[in-house]
Amino acid sequence: MHRVILQLRNPIHAIPSYHNFLYEEEHQLPNHTVRAPEESWIKWRDVNFNTELNNWRKQVIYWMDNYTKIGDRLVISYERLIDSRMGPVETVRIANFLGRTEGVEILSSSSILPCIWDKVVNYHRINIDEEDSLSDKKTQFNGRI
Repeated sequence: MHRVILQLRNPIHAIPSYHNFLYEEEHQLPNHTVRAPEESWIKWRDVNFNTELNNWRKQVIYWMDNYTKIGDRLVISYERLIDSRMGPVETVRIANFLGRTEGVEILSSSSILPCIWDKVVNYHRINIDEEDSLSDKKTQFNGRI
């Protein structure tokens, strides 16, 4: 690997999210479907938090130490990437980084802002206008679609 994109998530969010993942795995639940109960989180946190924070720190140090040349490493923030205002900006940063790779063509910034970013990040959200339109159709067709 000559170049890397390091996506970091604030450990204050990453560690509880990791616990939720472990909880879902332990209870054979689909990923990203539930939050672990608060008492489960507190018990796990009190035993594991310092270790997990140290693991997060080691991961960052490894990637920063092994990819020191700025042009070969892009660090992006998960929180910024999913933010409606900053997400498109982060997406353009990723596209520009990838565009400096031989054989990779990128779209123009105007295509990325916000259309592509919105489709990738918000793929599961229902458009309020579409939902309102559906309600109108239900009324129009006596509740049958």
